[in-house]
Amino acid sequence: MTALAKTERAVYNQSNTSFRSGLPMSADVKKEEKPFLLSTKLKMPRPRRDYIIRRTLFQKLNLCNEMSIVFIKGAAGMGKTTLLSSFVVETGLKNTAWLSLDESNNNLFSFWHYFFAAASSLLNENIDLGLQPSPMFELHEVKSNLVFLINRLCSSTDYYIVLDDFHCITNPALVDSFEFFLRAMPENLHLFLLSREEPPVYLGALAVSGKLLYFSGEDMKLSRNESIEFLRKTMKLKSNDAQLEKISNFAKHSFR
Repeated sequence: MTALAKTERAVYNQSNTSFRSGLPMSADVKKEEKPFLLSTKLKMPRPRRDYIIRRTLFQKLNLCNEMSIVFIKGAAGMGKTTLLSSFVVETGLKNTAWLSLDESNNNLFSFWHYFFAAASSLLNENIDLGLQPSPMFELHEVKSNLVFLINRLCSSTDYYIVLDDFHCITNPALVDSFEFFLRAMPENLHLFLLSREEPPVYLGALAVSGKLLYFSGEDMKLSRNESIEFLRKTMKLKSNDAQLEKISNFAKHSFR
């Protein structure tokens, strides 16, 4: 088996397995390739300096321990990552793991190895995905390992995992495996999905059961007061409120 994470939470090393981006349910894998799991993808980004506290959205996010999924949608630059990272910092949210996704994770092998590494950091132990890459990397093999992970995460402790840039996940086999995980995951696990697009997975059942908290692009827009505070505190503009409001309105109309 291949160890996904060392006991020290900040270091994640995969020396005996390899993958390629864009893999569907099977793929040819070069055995001589020995990539690493990037530790930077498993660390929460620092909120930008002098960020504003979005109190209205924070109040909604305070319900995260009652939700299975918190889905935050917004275009690039709308502050999804800053919103959530500042929420974690300001509230001191414990037992939180972060995974920053990109196109290279849009396959079964890569995504779940990183996900298992994130879970390892919460449990303070090594968890093996238990699979080696092969010319036929099958979906059923992943699901059998997900059952183990689900059982291991089930406890009286609330765990939080953030999947940033979730819109990168489109691979049908991966989406299928993620939906399998969602249907069976324990109530003490809470996922934050940050995306530019609508979710590729079905979340209707969670919405009906009151376990989905959804933030739309409209929700992510700054209010008048937040816009002025952002321009003054974060952008360091020295203009008065009337001038800052004009700048804010111009920006809103320019980037529609």
